[in-house]
Amino acid sequence: SLSVYNATTQIIISQFLIDDTAMLTLFITVIVLNLHHILYGLSLVRHIPMMLWQKSAAAFPLTDFAYGMTAINPENMNLPFLLGIEISVFLAWNIYTGLALLFEPLLQNLAGLHVDFIVPLSFFLLLVSSIKTRIDLAVVVFSGLLAGTCYLLGINNVTILIVGIVGPFIGVALSAIQSFNSSVKLKTISW
Repeated sequence: SLSVYNATTQIIISQFLIDDTAMLTLFITVIVLNLHHILYGLSLVRHIPMMLWQKSAAAFPLTDFAYGMTAINPENMNLPFLLGIEISVFLAWNIYTGLALLFEPLLQNLAGLHVDFIVPLSFFLLLVSSIKTRIDLAVVVFSGLLAGTCYLLGINNVTILIVGIVGPFIGVALSAIQSFNSSVKLKTISW
């Protein structure tokens, strides 16, 4: 947890190691699964002025949650807020990981409590709260349909990878189309 700071990546690495998956496959999968963090970073540096050392300090602890909480409100788009969220989540993540390791024998029966829906539910709530435009809604609906299609086709093990790659590209494509249509309308009006 101190060096691989991403739940999905930790799960994928664990499963791939258990399944004795080739290291190259593991490496490529981890890289692709985390590409969205590069997009998060590019988005944040457009709104938060940072020097190189500040970008480096903010890059490692950047998570979906930290990005979402920072980007959801323009007042939060500043380095102290971003670093505060990142450090708080990093500390909590590692403290609770340590406690889980310490009390692992007591936690073995968590499956019986049926709390495995909490992580997807928290991501869903964060997602719903960040839907602000029709494009956001379209990407969410498309990604949900794509995930459902992957499930129906029985390709569950790469669903996150597929939706994680295709969803953002759909958002970029729709934004580009909207931008193009807006510029065409402006040119038409100016004539």
